[in-house]
Amino acid sequence: MAVGTTSVNNFRTQMVAADLMVMAGANVIFAADGGWDTHGDTNGNTVRSMMNAASCRG
Repeated sequence: MAVGTTSVNNFRTQMVAADLMVMAGANVIFAADGGWDTHGDTNGNTVRSMMNAASCRG
């Protein structure tokens, strides 16, 4: 990566970039991180754990 280049290559930086786009007035934002199929999660614990792990990873 060249000096001065910014990379948005993980879930955390995608969420930060999405937040910046919202603050700048963007109408549509799409951020994807695969593997979120939790149809068997009847109480929400699985998806909550997945979201915490994704948003807290370094």
